[in-house]
Amino acid sequence: MNYQDLFTPTEWTELKDVMKSIHDRIPDNHMGIVWNSYQRISKDNTRQPCGCPSAAKYWITAVNVINDFIRQQNLLQAGNLAKEINNQENQ
Repeated sequence: MNYQDLFTPTEWTELKDVMKSIHDRIPDNHMGIVWNSYQRISKDNTRQPCGCPSAAKYWITAVNVINDFIRQQNLLQAGNLAKEINNQENQ
């Protein structure tokens, strides 16, 4: 699955910026984008959990799914760039 199937370029940039800013906890103002992005990527329709410690396992899952997706997309983009460079060198 390609990120362009799920996110606009602006949404994708915002998501990557938000995920880079998350360390120990998700700021309240980022919970919506994190949960909505998790739902898009995972196709999970579970309602957004609260931000309390008892819901941490749900947020950890969401963050891990999003970070894995971003890593996969970065690898795909790097592979596509390498193919382009290789094609240009062989012309």
